[in-house]
Amino acid sequence: MKRFSLFILLIFTALLAFSQQNSHYSVGDTIGIWQEINFDTAFNHLYVDSSETNIWQIGTPQKSNFNQAYSFPNAITTDTLNPYPANNVSYFDYYVSYSNSQAYPYIVFIDLQHKFDTDTLMDGGFFTVTWDKGMHWMNVIHDSIYGTMGGLIPGWSYIVPEPNLYSDNNTLFNGEFGFSGKSDGWINTTLAWHFIHVFRQDISDTMIVRFNFISDEIDNPKEGWMIDNIRSFALDVGSDLPENKDDSSHILISPNPLKTSTEITFKSVYKSIEISVYDTHGKFIEIRSFSGLGKIIFERNSLPDGVYFLKIRLNGETADIKKIIISQ
Repeated sequence: MKRFSLFILLIFTALLAFSQQNSHYSVGDTIGIWQEINFDTAFNHLYVDSSETNIWQIGTPQKSNFNQAYSFPNAITTDTLNPYPANNVSYFDYYVSYSNSQAYPYIVFIDLQHKFDTDTLMDGGFFTVTWDKGMHWMNVIHDSIYGTMGGLIPGWSYIVPEPNLYSDNNTLFNGEFGFSGKSDGWINTTLAWHFIHVFRQDISDTMIVRFNFISDEIDNPKEGWMIDNIRSFALDVGSDLPENKDDSSHILISPNPLKTSTEITFKSVYKSIEISVYDTHGKFIEIRSFSGLGKIIFERNSLPDGVYFLKIRLNGETADIKKIIISQ
């Protein structure tokens, strides 16, 4: 733990110094960006809802406050010319998967530049995420499957010094949590998920982040939400345990999918092993404990067919989150 604490202190010091030098950008500037959308060139990982009521538009903003993109000339905004209307629900989706053959290792970061101008605590924008191809969506600050950083999880919040993310205190008209009011110019917001693989060869799933905008029945001549330079990247922040670099380096589950049982193999023998089981809604199902083993048999027992997430703690430390499929 001393080595881990020292490493985190060094990471925090470096990131804090960087944020003081450049308040607009996050850690991706020093690590290297894997994907970036500046809305000036085509990007096939972006989907904008095509319904007639959707007001998200990609183009050159031409409003009073929203009069220039962060990176000239284009951004995505809730209409490039007009104020947002009443009773509106609009969204666009960002498919985070890197490719069919590669995965995001370590901690996954997404950051963006944005402005907002809405009726305070009524209209506004928020992020949701799905891990099951859009069947279920969660506000990122309540992502119970993987958990979001951005200052929300104790012990990890200092990895992103200034995430600029809303909280449970920022409620919109329908009870959702999100951004509202008027931002002071462009702000940088960072999201992060740790101990995951976003895209895996053995389980063909896709992480999708949705950018939602909503307004109530009162018509306000306000400009809405404008976003530019959405970026994703990865960073290893270190641990006493090897992180999820690949399935063979630390924790191996085989077979997966499984019918009745699977074997979970660890790199070492651990004094204590705890496996918490969650469903795709993030609902806790059960916990199983083992001791003094380097290999265990995970029985399906009474678990129905479906997708589950195993949160694995080794010697009291969270080591990994693994996804399994149970099917006959």
